[in-house]
Amino acid sequence: MRLRRGKTVFACILASLATIPEAVAGAWTRPAGEGLVIFSNEFSGGSRRFDNSGRLQPANRFSKFESRTRAETGVIEGTTLIVATRIGRASSLPPDHLLTLQNLGQLERWNGIAAGVRQRLWHGDNWTTSVEVIGELIRSKRQDELGQTLGLTLPRRQIEMRIAAGYGFELGNMPAFVDANIGYRHRSDRLPADLLAGLSFGIRPHPRLLLMAQAFGELGLKTSTTPQPASRLKLQASAVVEIWGKHSLQVSGTITPIGRNTIAERSVAVAIWRKF
Repeated sequence: MRLRRGKTVFACILASLATIPEAVAGAWTRPAGEGLVIFSNEFSGGSRRFDNSGRLQPANRFSKFESRTRAETGVIEGTTLIVATRIGRASSLPPDHLLTLQNLGQLERWNGIAAGVRQRLWHGDNWTTSVEVIGELIRSKRQDELGQTLGLTLPRRQIEMRIAAGYGFELGNMPAFVDANIGYRHRSDRLPADLLAGLSFGIRPHPRLLLMAQAFGELGLKTSTTPQPASRLKLQASAVVEIWGKHSLQVSGTITPIGRNTIAERSVAVAIWRKF
C-alpha cells in the first residue's frame, strides 16, 4: 500500500512539469526514455502600467499573443533534455485606437529557440533537488513603446540558471506537491539581468484532474544603461485534465498584482500536452 501511494504521488509530481513554460520549471527529472511535449497558446493584455515606485498609471492598450512548444525527455536517469520554441506578436495602441491593416506593421514580432538540461542533484522517496540551465536565441523586431515604456524588451540571447527543490505528499488521501526555485537570467545587448524565484503547489482531487497555484517573480538588476529595470510578480492558477490516452488539456489564468516599470498584465492560456 505504501509503495502504491508513493507511485501515485510521484505521478502527480511529474504532472507539475506540464505547466505553461513561462511558469516555474519543475524540480523533478523525467525517467529515462520518457518524455512530454507541450503545445501552448497564451493571450494577454493590459491598459495600466506600474511606474518606478510601483504605482499603477494609465497606459496604452497592450495586447499579446504567444505560441510555444516545449519538449522534455529523460536521456539517462536523473538527466532531462529540454528543447523549446516560441513565436509571438504584441501591440501597444492608444485606448481609442483599433488594430487595423494600417497599423498592423507596428506590431512587435519575435521568435525564439531554446535548449537546455535539468540535472538531478540529491533526492529521496518523495523529494528532490535539481539544477537547470537553458539558453535561448531570440529574433525580434523591437518597438520603443513595448520595450522601454512597458518593460518588455527582448534580447538576442539569454541564459537562465535555476536551482529547484520539490516535495511530494498526500493531503487528505489526495496526492499533492510543493516546488520552489531560485534563479538568474543573463541577457545580451546590455539589457539588465534578472533574479528569478518561483513557488508552486499542486493537488490531484481526481485521478484525471490536477489543480495548481503558482507564483513567479522577476527582479531586474540596475545597470548603467538601465537605471530603472522592470520587475514583476505573477500569480497563476491552472487546471490540467486528462482528455484521452496520453493527451491532456491545460487551462490557466495569470495576473500581475505587483510590478515596477512594466505592464499590469493579465493573461489566459490553453495548452495540449502529450506524454511519450
